[in-house]
Amino acid sequence: MESNNIKNLRTGSSTARAEIPDQLKRNDKLRYILIRKDEKKKLPVEKEWQIKRNYAANEPKLRGWIRGGGNYGVLTGLGSLVVFDADEVEHLNQLGVLKKLPETFTVRTGGGGLHFYYYCKGLQKKIVLSDPVLMEEDGTTPLHLGEIQAKGEFVIGPGSLHRTGKRYEIINDAEIAEIEYEQL
Repeated sequence: MESNNIKNLRTGSSTARAEIPDQLKRNDKLRYILIRKDEKKKLPVEKEWQIKRNYAANEPKLRGWIRGGGNYGVLTGLGSLVVFDADEVEHLNQLGVLKKLPETFTVRTGGGGLHFYYYCKGLQKKIVLSDPVLMEEDGTTPLHLGEIQAKGEFVIGPGSLHRTGKRYEIINDAEIAEIEYEQL
């Protein structure tokens, strides 16, 4: 039987509505920001979003924004939340990286990547992941695989609309797993 998260967010259509999933709502330390739609970049609507202009899941301004069709971001680094933003999923699978991670709440991004949500104590800044051998098309830059978003960063929330017209879709409705810093 599907949870309400999956029923509400399963559709990849642009007419569906974003909604903050239960797994995120249960952690009252998490905060959310308003994200612009219809732009090439994922930008917050308000300045000072890291300090002042962020909201609890039940705050009327955030709820109204989402109900009106707005996108939202999930701040990382609060309540020990980090998100492994896997951009090159196929290559990460080939390297064996993803199978080493514990099962957790997972979202497919509008661009085809994956967001793996974890609770991890001790991670204070974003980690950029690159292939140790393969290079980008320029031949000098290591192939970018993704990031682990931590303190002072955000990811686009499940149900939000990507510029491609696809929604950020929950593909694993599991609870958010804990992971040790060393394992991550």
